[in-house]
Amino acid sequence: MSTDISERISPPEAGWKAVREHARALLIALDRLDVASLSAAQRVEYLTLATRLENIGHARAAATLTVVQVAGDAATLGAGTTTSLLATRVGWAPGRIRSALSCAGVFSEHPEVAAAGCAGELSAAHTGEIARGLQAAETLARRPSQDVARDLLRTARTRPLSELRARVRDLKYAIDSWRAEDDPTYARERSYVKLGATRTGMVRVEALLDPERGALVRTVIEARVAERLRNSALHPDSAATATTGGESEATATEDARLDGQPPIADATGEVDMHPSIGQLAAQALTDVATHYLDCDLFERHLGGRLNLTPL
Repeated sequence: MSTDISERISPPEAGWKAVREHARALLIALDRLDVASLSAAQRVEYLTLATRLENIGHARAAATLTVVQVAGDAATLGAGTTTSLLATRVGWAPGRIRSALSCAGVFSEHPEVAAAGCAGELSAAHTGEIARGLQAAETLARRPSQDVARDLLRTARTRPLSELRARVRDLKYAIDSWRAEDDPTYARERSYVKLGATRTGMVRVEALLDPERGALVRTVIEARVAERLRNSALHPDSAATATTGGESEATATEDARLDGQPPIADATGEVDMHPSIGQLAAQALTDVATHYLDCDLFERHLGGRLNLTPL
């Protein structure tokens, strides 16, 4: 983990003693420092130093975990597993343990990422995203993990965190573009739709579809959204008068129904005359389900097998 050759060749006990003394002295100095008495530039420098120390601490802990696992420290100390050791002896929460173990695996396989982390160049968020990106890239046959690691590390060093997350999302949903185009069966095998409900009754939808079915669903939803936007542009007066309340609001709502567009309610239950694109897309998906029910297809297939295209 260290880049200083003199420190690497120091006797372990002497090196550990030096680390403890320097760490104790640093903590004492930080406790005695009156941050309010510093200048604005010094306070910003202090924040920068604290951030780098935080980054170094996270990375060094993850790198040390690799040694802890290989050496079997959990069994030696009677803690059972590494997870139990971190929870009982170190006091980490389960989420932090999972994050650190994931980063430890990345550091052990990619020394260049470990070096950047231990130098304070990467935050916990950066190393976590790199770990997720490398896990997602395991299915990409034409992208060696070392190439992906270097690409993610370069993005983390030079671009905002949002762009790194976007790169990781691309890897997560990638199935090798050449296979998606040339192997429809493979693309369908990787497709899925997940539905989940929250405690408040909200429904979460996550989907990844092959190019053929994805294009169909996307076209339908985007066409429905475009229709709503077009009708809103053609009837601006209805949207404007809807905010005045009373009969005008009822008339605007009725006009929306006559146009074949059920009104969209906001979080308070009031009709939202200026919905976002996401709200329009959610309503479009609901319209598709409503159309399915209006066609009596649901009742026709009750108790029977749906006559859909096989996967």
